[in-house]
Amino acid sequence: MLTFRLRYVLALLLCCLSVSLSACGDDNEPGPAPANAIYVQPHMESQPAAGATDAAIWVNPDDPDSSLVVASYDDGLLVYDFSGDIVFRNADGRMNNVDLRAGVTITTGNADPSTAREVILVAATNRTQKTIGVYVLEPETGELSPFLDEPIPSNFEEPYGLCLYRSAVNGNLYVFASETGGTVSQWFLYDTGRGSMRGTIQRTWKVGRRTGGCVADDANGVVYLDEAGAGIWRYGAEPKDSFGERAQVASAGAGFGAAGGLSADVEGLSLYIPDAAAPEAGYLIASNRGAFAYVVYDRAPPHAYRGTFRITDNTARGVDGAQGTGGLDVVAVPVGPDYPEGLLVAQDGLNKNPDGSGATPNFKLISWADVAEALGLE
Repeated sequence: MLTFRLRYVLALLLCCLSVSLSACGDDNEPGPAPANAIYVQPHMESQPAAGATDAAIWVNPDDPDSSLVVASYDDGLLVYDFSGDIVFRNADGRMNNVDLRAGVTITTGNADPSTAREVILVAATNRTQKTIGVYVLEPETGELSPFLDEPIPSNFEEPYGLCLYRSAVNGNLYVFASETGGTVSQWFLYDTGRGSMRGTIQRTWKVGRRTGGCVADDANGVVYLDEAGAGIWRYGAEPKDSFGERAQVASAGAGFGAAGGLSADVEGLSLYIPDAAAPEAGYLIASNRGAFAYVVYDRAPPHAYRGTFRITDNTARGVDGAQGTGGLDVVAVPVGPDYPEGLLVAQDGLNKNPDGSGATPNFKLISWADVAEALGLE
């Protein structure tokens, strides 16, 4: 009995000391949101999946209603249609963060230019295999096919965050991945000329404490990373850029409750970039999991704070709100009548059944037009 009590006390102390947790005790309870937080409702929700964590949206340019959402879960990757139904799943290991880029060119026949074709590339951190998984998404069926010549070892004990970056300087494709200890690495992904890709590491650096949220701004050559207890940082995304030169976008902890402040537990990051927009147009969105809230900043430096919102129940549609969000993604193009200005997909880590009881995590789909109207965004 004494041993149990000692273990309990030690666990409690570690919880209270850890800056990576938003609160000690019940993680199902949110921290306070700023008084100016507004509320939006989801239009629909996806089928649940154990350990569902992060999402990446692919917009079908020919038929936006046939767009797809790739998501990570405990056993691998899922693909949802816009009805929220699962159309594909694999079981390649526990995945955490996922990202994609369309229009990636690959070749066969020893890089014969006549064999060039464009694919939709999906990457994810595999916590089971401690690797970075790379796949091709089949737009007609949602099937994901492995696409690496050989596995990319993450070199991390606990691979965690991930995002892709396509350089506007030379068109090269890179993947950033992080681990729970706060280290980040960048790999160059290149066409082998045999219908597959390889990855070579470019640089590694320490952000600080745990970092999971990651999103790259291709046009501006920067990558945004969160740090537990510190906030959000902006780094140069080119391999030659100095990781010692960084800018803080938003701070966490002591400043929470002030305009733009964050609680300690920040997770998902995404960019709302209008089609054919100027490099400064758009917004950076952060899921502030410790406050069950979402914070919006200008895409352009100095990243002015634009507002905070929460996702609440839509009782008319029988869809609950979103709490404890880890990953999220947003696109800035119309994708059907419910999403005329774009779509936000947010993980609901505390998904509720109609009777209010707990359920398996899923994803909520929110119209960006609702967010923009509520926050007075242009």
